[in-house]
Amino acid sequence: MRARDQLVDIFVRSAKEIFASLGVSVEQAGEPVLLQQPPLPHPISITVSLHGAFEGVACYGMPPETAERVAAAMLQGMAEDEDPSPFASPLAQSALAELGNMITARAANLLGSNGETCDISVPMVVLDARKIVAGSSWPQLLVPLTSPLGDLAIGLASRQIEEV
Repeated sequence: MRARDQLVDIFVRSAKEIFASLGVSVEQAGEPVLLQQPPLPHPISITVSLHGAFEGVACYGMPPETAERVAAAMLQGMAEDEDPSPFASPLAQSALAELGNMITARAANLLGSNGETCDISVPMVVLDARKIVAGSSWPQLLVPLTSPLGDLAIGLASRQIEEV
């Protein structure tokens, strides 16, 4: 298996495991696409930086409807009085950030399983990622996913993408 395929496999596997813990199945919905100028295809994005065995950024993008369903699944009824919309609820934003944290931490653990370390940053939730102008010249692998909660994508941006 090529290193690029292994990288995709690690992040997809991590997403599947974390969503499965919520009782939600996630499947890869197509082949990864290599992009030279990373567009942000979905308005909601959870972004986490990685340092060590993998140097780069993982982004988990989704449309608002999917983000609402994911936040509701993460909160599991803890905030029935609150709107699950990430636009309206700090608790929903926190749930989405934690999702990004859990997926990336699992992937970092797998990436570092050969003795290398892989540290992650605090996740950041961006509510209108389409307004962000990508300043990075790093290539990005975009991996489409689908679930009963809606479509989402994993974006992996790194200068290492060209090398793997």
